[in-house]
Order: sequence, then C-alpha cells, then structure tokens
Amino acid sequence: MIEKLYNLNIIRHPRLGDVRIGLNRRSRRVMAKWQQGMVKMTIPRLFTARELLEMLDRMEAGLMRSRPASVFEPGTVFSFPGVEFRICRDAAMDPERMIAYPNLPVTKVCVGSRVDCGSTDAAHAISKLIHNSAHALAQRLLLPRAREIAANVGASPAGWKIGRGQRTLGHCDSRGIITISHVCTFLTQELRDYVVCHELAHLLEMNHSARFHQVCDRYCGGRAPELEAKLRAFSWQFR
Repeated sequence: MIEKLYNLNIIRHPRLGDVRIGLNRRSRRVMAKWQQGMVKMTIPRLFTARELLEMLDRMEAGLMRSRPASVFEPGTVFSFPGVEFRICRDAAMDPERMIAYPNLPVTKVCVGSRVDCGSTDAAHAISKLIHNSAHALAQRLLLPRAREIAANVGASPAGWKIGRGQRTLGHCDSRGIITISHVCTFLTQELRDYVVCHELAHLLEMNHSARFHQVCDRYCGGRAPELEAKLRAFSWQFR
C-alpha cells in the first residue's frame, strides 16, 4: 500500500473559509499557506479544533495579505499525461452553476457568469469536479497502461479497480485484486508506473520485506528507490 505524506482533514474558519490540516510529525512548527484557493496548515502534533482556530486567528492578517489570485480562473489549463482539465466560462449556462464534461484528452470544467472563481467555496467545488472527472476517466486513462506493465513483468492480478482514496494511492488485496486511486491521474507517467509496479510486487509479497523491495525494484528497472523518493517529494496540484 502506498500512502500520501499527510493525513488530511478540513476545518472551517469564519473568515479564511475551509482550512486543510496536514499532520507532519517531522515538522518543528505550525505552518500555513494558500494552496488551490484554500489555506493548508501543517502541524507537528495533534491540536484541538479550538486551538487550531485560535492559531488561524493569529495568522489571519498575514494569510490574507499573501492570498494569491485564484488558480481556477477561466482559461486555466491543468495538464497531466493523457488528459487536460480546462476551466472555462460559459455564459449560456445557469450563471451560478458549475459542471464538468469528463472526456479524453480534454475535460472542460464550465462555470457560470456569476461564479466567483476566487472564492474558497468555488475553488473547493471546482477541485471536486476535477476529482470526480478524474475518477470517471481513470478506467480508460490508467488501467490500459497498468495492464501493459503487468504483462511486461509477467504478473497476473486477479482484477483491477479504480479507487476514490486520496490518501491511499494503490492497494493489493489478498485475492490479488489491485486498486489504483483516481488521484494517480495527477501524477507524472513514471510515478503512475511506480504505483502500479509497487502493487504488482505485492502479488508475490504482501508485506514490505527485503524480497518485496527486490521484486519492486526489478519491475521498475532498478529505479524503485529513486521513484519512491520522487513520489514522496511530489508537489500535488489536487488532493
């Protein structure tokens, strides 16, 4: 199983809007910054919701000064291997509506004329539309390549599934069925391939033993440690 670095939760601040909380025990201090129209707050240990809100109150002025322009302005294009997500304004639709049209190679996310793309709520809704579109497309986008890799390394999973998990990127169960998360859509091709190789290696070793790492490294052409480090350092556009 591969997991993202942070276990994410969201709290609501009365002025900053939704704030995404990430726990990183290796961090030495509380940090907060804007990401995808939301504040992301990284904490070194668990706090109560009241303590988090009090910290955000103290950080509010600085965060508001540093608030960037919306990353979801109409005309913005997010490109990933095999698919683009294009934000566009549609004057013909309900002025307060947002809708996505999942398609390959281009998915359009259309927003009405009255939608404030810079607002926290709109950013959250557009991000959700992109996630839902990625899930709808993942069967066609991710699985053909996964099957190709399996054939190349001589692995035979019992089946493939697309998952919705944002924390878990891949999973191989005891029946030999491999689940690949739709969020792998937002990875580079080499990291998508690494997730697949990692899970294929679990068909032989259900743990993370030395033998597992040897198998995974062989499937990755001797690049498993390098690709694992790249995945850990990867800067996610959508979580």
